[in-house]
Amino acid sequence: MIFSLMILFTIGSDSSSDISYGEVYLEETGAYQAPLVSTSLGYAFDLNNTFLNLNSVVGSAQFRLWRYLTTGVMGQWIKSSYTKSGDSLRRLSDTADLVFDLKLPRWGMFSLSQLHLMIGKWNIMNLTSLEISLIMGAGAGFINYQKRLNSNESYEISYLWSAEQRIRFNQNFGFSVSFFGHREAVFFQPSLFASF
Repeated sequence: MIFSLMILFTIGSDSSSDISYGEVYLEETGAYQAPLVSTSLGYAFDLNNTFLNLNSVVGSAQFRLWRYLTTGVMGQWIKSSYTKSGDSLRRLSDTADLVFDLKLPRWGMFSLSQLHLMIGKWNIMNLTSLEISLIMGAGAGFINYQKRLNSNESYEISYLWSAEQRIRFNQNFGFSVSFFGHREAVFFQPSLFASF
């Protein structure tokens, strides 16, 4: 009881002139929008191909059509190696009367249009802020294949979809993580991007 009265007396004795709220800063910003030009380069690996491990280098270039809409191209160079299932079938076809002629994807070129669904800033423990973008994309293009046995080349038309999270470190550079897929597989891709 006496302790409670002492706390009330201490709180009540403070005058309003002693209260300090620290310093207040205001930052004036324009409306967020997609960058005028952006490029990215990253590494992607497949998540669901049964017979092949697909490791690839992926590059893209985009330019802004509208405040939240960009369009451009995406290229993918693919290195294929056999999974355990693929290697078992390959060895079986070499020893038994079985033909295992798999098409090996080598590279792909796609158009890609992206919609920047969320663009904003995250406050990181009042230390710094990071600009974050959530981007969905779609497009179409073709994939170059090589037959395993006769080395014939072929091209196949393919759809493309993507979902990407970008984190901008400063005005021009950042890091992104994305999932994208086409007729060959679904890929996971960390990458670096630059925008101007």
